[in-house]
Amino acid sequence: MKKTQESPPQKKPVTKRNAVLLVDDHPAIREGLSSAINQTDDLVVCGEAESASKAMAEIARLQPDAVLVDISLHNSNGMELIKDIRARYSGKIPVLALSMHDETLYAERVLHAGARGYIMKQESMKMVIEALRKS
Repeated sequence: MKKTQESPPQKKPVTKRNAVLLVDDHPAIREGLSSAINQTDDLVVCGEAESASKAMAEIARLQPDAVLVDISLHNSNGMELIKDIRARYSGKIPVLALSMHDETLYAERVLHAGARGYIMKQESMKMVIEALRKS
């Protein structure tokens, strides 16, 4: 009787998780977003920033795959941050705007500034994650 070799256990393929930088001036919002994003198999929060200047420094340091930006930031403007990211990185880093402000007032301006999408904070976390995946 011939002895058969056991095949080694199959390893689950390692998939790259896209790194997301969160920019919001409210720690509770960043914490909630981070928790939900980090529970996915394909996204991970690589860093956080509460201001535009810190966001630009973190982008340079971390080189994220995407940035989620609140358009209302203390002492800075998310719309200007979006323009700065587009200008400095030639549109290579997708930016999504996240806001409590009415979409009809801001969505077109945010897209014109260089964001790839506009998500209202009243949307479900599932919608935010889907938007990040599509960016």
